[in-house]
Amino acid sequence: MLFCAYAAARTNLYSICITMYKSLSLAATLLTALALGGLSAAAESKDDPATSCSCCTTEPTKDEAESWPIRGVVESVLTERHALLVKHEEIPGFMRAMTMMFQVDLALLPKIKPGDNLTATMKRAQPRGWLLEDVKIIDP
Repeated sequence: MLFCAYAAARTNLYSICITMYKSLSLAATLLTALALGGLSAAAESKDDPATSCSCCTTEPTKDEAESWPIRGVVESVLTERHALLVKHEEIPGFMRAMTMMFQVDLALLPKIKPGDNLTATMKRAQPRGWLLEDVKIIDP
């Protein structure tokens, strides 16, 4: 604006400066509106399972079953935590293949060793974590 005041004193450029200033203000307003619109669209797509980066592709609803059959290999027996570290296969439509810690019945721990193949039913443990039930050791 300092240049515009100087130009007004020297020539008839003051009206040109005001026009340019208004045009730049309008352009900045439009760019801000476009940027905010893009951010809200990105926030809406965060709930889309196809764009989610979490390991679970969908959250189960209360109407759906709260247990999933899994198959995997025991990586480690964690006796002090009453748990197994299991490398499991993909659970189609719910979770990718990965290695996870699962809580198990304490009586089961002496019967299992690293390298054992197993099938089980996976459930959510409260308040967080996962639980294995109906664990069966199988042949590879």
